[in-house]
Amino acid sequence: MRNDVKKVLSAEWFKLRRQRMFVVTPILFAATAFMMTFVLEFAARRDWIGVPSGYYISASVFSWMINLLVLFLIVMTSFLISQEFAIGTVKLTWTRPVSRARWYLSKVIFSAGAVVDLFLLSLLVIVVTALVRLDFTDLYENKYLIHASGTMATRFVLCAALTLVSLCATTSFVALIATLFRHPGGAMATAFSLGILLMVLGAFEPVRPFLLNTYLSLPAEQMVAMSKGIPLPMAWGDLVGWSLAVPAVWGVLSFVIGQRIIINKEISS
Repeated sequence: MRNDVKKVLSAEWFKLRRQRMFVVTPILFAATAFMMTFVLEFAARRDWIGVPSGYYISASVFSWMINLLVLFLIVMTSFLISQEFAIGTVKLTWTRPVSRARWYLSKVIFSAGAVVDLFLLSLLVIVVTALVRLDFTDLYENKYLIHASGTMATRFVLCAALTLVSLCATTSFVALIATLFRHPGGAMATAFSLGILLMVLGAFEPVRPFLLNTYLSLPAEQMVAMSKGIPLPMAWGDLVGWSLAVPAVWGVLSFVIGQRIIINKEISS
């Protein structure tokens, strides 16, 4: 199994390195993260928005970048899986000694890995820019210490890790959608439509805790609130529990269903 997965991952890596997006995409994400951090820092210093704090700026930009990462995730995962059916290369792949289940696992791993790399790159740019422009300091209200810098740094790392869990689960969910189509356009349109539907459902409080998209944004919202010294959306223990459990259920179920679809999918037509 390990060799089959390694073969597919190596093939995808080889194809990616030959494409312009291999260089362009990281540059675009890094440049966007830098510009957003700079602009928000400029606005915060003038009291137009938030507070001029490294933690606030980093958490706010990190929250905005999640939307771009999800867009990239949908496009990349749709092409990785659905395009194989559109151009017929999947027939050659599956007739070789690589099982369908391992092929699908490799595709999900590769897509998740690309998204994680871009997330970490963006986060690095955000943190370094905020550090240079503002620094990361304790949060005070007059002379009263609200949050120590060390505590906020630990919470920031925790929120980033929880968001990564949700991004990986979202990759699995989009991969499931991609298995239903023979062209990436249909997969992307459906993924975007379902994303809008989930956003609408998120407006209903009884349903919101069980939606995957809730935990793409909630950790960043928690960190933004902490950096401003206002009441938190959730207790930290509840945030960790829900942010691990709900995305895990979505991710595992999506992967299992998607894998079953791939195993039973007809490719003769």
